[in-house]
Amino acid sequence: MTVSCISFIVTLALAQAPAPASQPASPTNNALAKLRLESEALMPLIKTPWVRQFAAGVTRLPIIGPRKVYEDEQDRKFYNHNQYYSFGVSYQNKLIPNKLNDFDYYYTRYGTPLAYARPLDLLGQHGLKTVRDMKILDFGYGTIGHLRLLAQLGATAHGVDTDTRLQAMYSMEGDQGPVPNDDGSVGNLAVFAGRWPAEEAVKKEIGEGYDLFISKNTLKMGFIHPTRKADARRLINLGVDDATYLKAVHSILKPGGLMMIYNLSPALSPPDKPFLPWTDGRCPFTSEQFAAAGFEVVEFEKDDSAAARDMGRALGWDKGSDPMDLKNDLFANYTLARRK
Repeated sequence: MTVSCISFIVTLALAQAPAPASQPASPTNNALAKLRLESEALMPLIKTPWVRQFAAGVTRLPIIGPRKVYEDEQDRKFYNHNQYYSFGVSYQNKLIPNKLNDFDYYYTRYGTPLAYARPLDLLGQHGLKTVRDMKILDFGYGTIGHLRLLAQLGATAHGVDTDTRLQAMYSMEGDQGPVPNDDGSVGNLAVFAGRWPAEEAVKKEIGEGYDLFISKNTLKMGFIHPTRKADARRLINLGVDDATYLKAVHSILKPGGLMMIYNLSPALSPPDKPFLPWTDGRCPFTSEQFAAAGFEVVEFEKDDSAAARDMGRALGWDKGSDPMDLKNDLFANYTLARRK
């Protein structure tokens, strides 16, 4: 993946996101209050007890005050406060301060973290009884909110993304590390920046021994293997071939560990219009490739559009100044594989 590619995901593509951070839809103008409203709206749709606890956990998320990250526009890199003051004055003067609020922190440019409730609920329906004491890796995590909600259930929740803005934003005290919980469990939260598995340093940091690998709205056919001409800046370069990537996922999972790919997409770009890569939400890997890497395919490109539209209605994606046509412009599918 490249930084420019990941920055395009959802920002340009998916109307799944709620109102932008600068224009929050919540009447209270507060990210945590908005998340509580979303949690209440989603509860009737969630079938799995631990996923209901996941959604209810928004009441325990920490309050986030204003913070800054510093942007190098030329290199498309972001730095936190400490990094900024470690540079010389000449380089400091080249950096652009970005003021961030709680909506930037929890919603980023990728939408509500509670959209993860749907793929997690599917995992529950496929037999996942709990995430307590489990180790989870999210590829292209996009926002820290759902990772903390998983850590609040006693999981070790890791995320990896090439967007250095995320790493800079989530680097203050308390953002990462142990997450003590009311039931006596202790979860853990960490995020990593870089191209996994293409970069050895990132591979070493992330390690192995995972129970679950999940990726939402990142591993799409349109991003990885576009079937039509596409702007290269809007694609995702994994840095390795398909077989190597799937072998890498297989190698970090424990026996019986799960790989979940869940994609929400708008309607596919029509033939007479420019191709928008995010509209092709099919799995970028074949069932034969999963099998060759040592996976048992549980579900392959299973349609989940009806449930996604129910989620969209609950979250108000069809309301506001730019409402989504849920019936004709929101589709979803998922692929679930298990390490043998």
